[in-house]
Amino acid sequence: PWDCACSHSLRLSRRVARAE
Repeated sequence: PWDCACSHSLRLSRRVARAE
């Protein structure tokens, strides 16, 4: 689960960082 979470976190982080 960590692998998936890490990958999703990084991708979401970039998208959320721009939205925020």
